[in-house]
Amino acid sequence: MRTLANPDGEWPQRDRGDAELSTVRATEDLAVRLGVPERTGLQRERVELLDPDGRPAMLLTTWRRGAPRGHNDYRCTVSVRPMTRMEAGLLGLAAGTLALLVERTRVDADGAVVETADMVLPADRWSVSL
Repeated sequence: MRTLANPDGEWPQRDRGDAELSTVRATEDLAVRLGVPERTGLQRERVELLDPDGRPAMLLTTWRRGAPRGHNDYRCTVSVRPMTRMEAGLLGLAAGTLALLVERTRVDADGAVVETADMVLPADRWSVSL
C-alpha cells in the first residue's frame, strides 16, 4: 500500500509510462472546474505514472486552456468510484475495480484556474493523505 501525500507534487520523470496529448472541447464538468465556457478548446494530457518497479501505478489526466503555467496554490477532492474499462486496462486491472479519484485544480496568485487534473489510483493499492 502506498500513500499519496502531496497531490500537487510532481511525479519523478523517470517513472512515467505512455503519454497521450490531444485537443478536446470542455464538457460541462470541465467548464465549471476551469471557469471557461462549455465547448472551449482545451489541451488534454493523459500519462501513466509508474511505480519504482516500472508497473503502472496511477493515471493522470490534465486539462488546460493553453501552454502550462505556474501556479501558487491548489485545491482537491477525493472520491471513490469504479474504474472505466479503459482506465482498468491501462492499469492492468479488471473493469469496475474501485479507484480513488483525486480531482486537483491549480490556481495562480490571483485565484484564476491554471489547470485541472484527475488522478485515478487503484483503491486497493493507495491511500490519500491531504
